[in-house]
Amino acid sequence: MKNGTKMFSSILGGGQENGLRSGTENTPFISGIGEAVRIKFSTVQKDFLHMKELREYCTEMIVEQIPKAVLNSNKQGSPHIVNFSLPGLDNRKVVEFLDSRDIFISSAAACKSKSPYSRGPSVLESLGVSRSLADSALRISFSHLTTKSDIDTLLKTLVVYCSLQNGVL
Repeated sequence: MKNGTKMFSSILGGGQENGLRSGTENTPFISGIGEAVRIKFSTVQKDFLHMKELREYCTEMIVEQIPKAVLNSNKQGSPHIVNFSLPGLDNRKVVEFLDSRDIFISSAAACKSKSPYSRGPSVLESLGVSRSLADSALRISFSHLTTKSDIDTLLKTLVVYCSLQNGVL
């Protein structure tokens, strides 16, 4: 905020925080956040290893079941993301097909501009991936709740889609 900008309190009362915020801190919520952080951090290492295992499994299955797929992810990359391209396929149509079957993945990097006029280099292109491969790229994200069965379902559905698209396997 620019120095000197006038702010007005939306809650009137005791004048804490130089008259900008009145009221008592929500101690139970503060305590609850602390406990949630403690619980989550107690499983971080286990969750990291789980997602890394899923990532390795997913990349192996993509290569095995869809030989024409091109892996864009680096082996040392984030353990919760796999990025790959299906050359010749429109990634948005793949995502729509999967969405219609309650399978949710992404067709673009989270940091890609939402502007419809943006056609600058994507993150993948900045890493040396061609425009055509970047335009057919898909991103799978994992969490501690993702299972191998989820990945099997995704790949089975992708294989069906690819076979419907002039045998792109």
